[in-house]
Amino acid sequence: MRERGASGLSYVAVAVIAALLVSGVALALTPASVSASLGSAVCQILQLPGCADAGGTPDDHEQTPYERATAGSAWFGGDSFASGEGIFSYDPATDTTTKTAPNECHRSGSSYQAQVFALARQRGAFASQDYASEACSGAIVSDLYSDNHLDNAGEGPQMYASPQPADASAPFDNVPEDASLITLSLGGNDVGFADVVKACITEGLAGSGCEDTDALRSRFQSVYGTRDQPGTLEQQLAKLRAEHPDARIILVGYPEMFAEQRDLKKGFFTTMSLEEQRWANEMARELNTAGSDMAERLGVEWVDPTSAYVGEGYDHRAGSSDPWINDLVGWGDSESFHPNQGGHDATAGLVWEQILTGGR
Repeated sequence: MRERGASGLSYVAVAVIAALLVSGVALALTPASVSASLGSAVCQILQLPGCADAGGTPDDHEQTPYERATAGSAWFGGDSFASGEGIFSYDPATDTTTKTAPNECHRSGSSYQAQVFALARQRGAFASQDYASEACSGAIVSDLYSDNHLDNAGEGPQMYASPQPADASAPFDNVPEDASLITLSLGGNDVGFADVVKACITEGLAGSGCEDTDALRSRFQSVYGTRDQPGTLEQQLAKLRAEHPDARIILVGYPEMFAEQRDLKKGFFTTMSLEEQRWANEMARELNTAGSDMAERLGVEWVDPTSAYVGEGYDHRAGSSDPWINDLVGWGDSESFHPNQGGHDATAGLVWEQILTGGR
């Protein structure tokens, strides 16, 4: 018995010495630190139960996707699909056609971005900031670093405090250093998708219809890039990713817009035939694929909003019985073929779900 006890004590003594060596504190311990350091080291050697509660160092808390998104500040930007164009209720400063200071960015306080911010605020996040978005109807990639190309009054670069060249090395100083949530929709205007749809309508009245497939696909590549050649948007977002490596950067794509149930008409005129609607929806799918591929290369997140509008047993695209996308509002009206309030509500739900469950 005695020999076994001595052997046991010797084992423990050896373990303690080894533990001290492992902890790197052998003879440099202060009396106050002996207990915690020794306990932690012995636990490592002997793997005793309850070590985490008796001087061990538990693993750092792994942040949830929501905690990562709301650890700092929020920044919102992009084009009309982000600003709220199509809701018909805008911040008056962004809905004016005065000759001295025209601004038609059409930012709405009930856009999907505004709703996401409000949901986060309800849970106590972003308490030190008010909702603000740089999104502007008609925005293109160069508006991220240059003054608004449509000359909307007061609209400087979305991501810079002052205009910069496309390849500027200066940081995006209009994006908070502590930004943890960044969302935007962008690229559709560079691709010219809205112009193509308008051409489908206006030229369709003359019988020519949609005939821009190859040119449109080429512009997808120039904006969203390929594995061999980064696009214009990809280059800016790569810089944003590098400057904010821990932020949740969420890009929101563009929905399929047409229900493909019947020809769309304006008065006596057919504005979009079924064939043209199918073509436009296919182009939207290809655009979202290009955007999703770009996001994967960059290590950022991508949300395709199409599922908010159409799925098993429901269809809220233009031409359906309950559309969440405006039909042709008026000849040349910018709200045409943009999400209405129902569309922004549904998109907000998708983005919020991504915030709660997505991310790396």
